[in-house]
Amino acid sequence: MGAANVKDVPPGGWLERHDEYLTTINGIAYGTSKAQGVVRDNRFYHADMGITLAFPRGWTIENQRDRILAFTPKKDALIQVMIDAKPDKQAPREFLLTKLKGQSTFKGEAITTADGEGYTIVARSGSPIDNGLGPVRWAVVYRAQSAFIFAGASRSALDGVPEVDDLIKSTAMTLRGLKPSEFPLAEPYRIKVVKATNSTKLNDYAVDMPEDRFKKETLELINAMYPNKKPEAGSLFKIVE
Repeated sequence: MGAANVKDVPPGGWLERHDEYLTTINGIAYGTSKAQGVVRDNRFYHADMGITLAFPRGWTIENQRDRILAFTPKKDALIQVMIDAKPDKQAPREFLLTKLKGQSTFKGEAITTADGEGYTIVARSGSPIDNGLGPVRWAVVYRAQSAFIFAGASRSALDGVPEVDDLIKSTAMTLRGLKPSEFPLAEPYRIKVVKATNSTKLNDYAVDMPEDRFKKETLELINAMYPNKKPEAGSLFKIVE
């Protein structure tokens, strides 16, 4: 292995351009992009669609390619949100019942959000948490030309509905348009390069990391300072804002 490494070294040796590299990446997006939407605390923002919605506090929120998935720390309850095109000739109730065709349902009711209309109902089975045996709370909310589809379940049920039934319904009803003051919140987190002083501690910047857990450790990792190292005075390092 040693001989191979020597052969890989280019003539004149490797160039070390650490500061030049950091200066180049200053300002790049960290995490999801503006086009995918941004999660801040317990709220999701999407500038292009002009919408925001809130999930229960303390839940982990994953902004996946084709859906948003939120779940409890113990993963014993979850909510997923998907987006479909709003049909031209179907009201929310008919749209949702068409999606659930063949499933046994009950507790259907119309819902109204800040700027949209919808419908919610419980399917007696289909929960992904217990091999499809438990109930699922479904909801659809129409806004502009989109149909936002919510599905939630929990490991425990009460009176035939998910134990977190009220949380699932209230999450669907938080969907609304962005206020002008909220559009900056829909911008992605970005890498910012700063210079260390004698008193600099990475832990002071960890609170701004968007991760749910291991904020300090993640910041150390992206700066090659794990574990518990600190930047030298005068050196450049990365933070996230």
